[in-house]
Amino acid sequence: MKIFLLYVLLFVVFGCKETTSTKNTIENNLYKSDTTLINNDCVFDTSTYTPTIGTIKNYNQFQKIKWNSTAQTATTIFENGDTLVLHIGGCIHYSYSATLYTSINFSNQNELLVKTSWIATTFFKPNFNTRFEYAIKNGLFKQENEYADTSSVIQYSIIEKDTLISNEILNNIIFTKQNKGTKIEVSGYIN
Repeated sequence: MKIFLLYVLLFVVFGCKETTSTKNTIENNLYKSDTTLINNDCVFDTSTYTPTIGTIKNYNQFQKIKWNSTAQTATTIFENGDTLVLHIGGCIHYSYSATLYTSINFSNQNELLVKTSWIATTFFKPNFNTRFEYAIKNGLFKQENEYADTSSVIQYSIIEKDTLISNEILNNIIFTKQNKGTKIEVSGYIN
């Protein structure tokens, strides 16, 4: 009986130390893993090159493209002289962002809206392309210029009819006068 109690006592003493040591090791490893996940965890694939370049190549496989690795944007010049700067991708927010420098006169808002719809339907993917197109086609936007000079900048916000789509955000459409032409900015993101 004494030997049995001695074994139980030894097991408890040495077993607890090993368990505490094992517990500390596990906790340290979990903490290190959590730290790594916090610093490197992205909801979306962070590679913007492939979706951005691929989208332009889907439009025209022979389109010449210049990649800016710092801004993670692709710039291309179309046959009509318009210049597109495109970014698709992200980490926490997956965004579609396009800036088009066009010769369309700033005063021709209807033609600029048609061009904006073309940008979205051509270079943005499901939901963003159709939602921008639908809003523009059906006049579901309103001018927002509380803080801007309307002689050189006009902003339009999209009026959302479907409020169930809460994680896909359509940003304002912005037209900025550029000499004889206009800069069109259109974007949206998945939250």
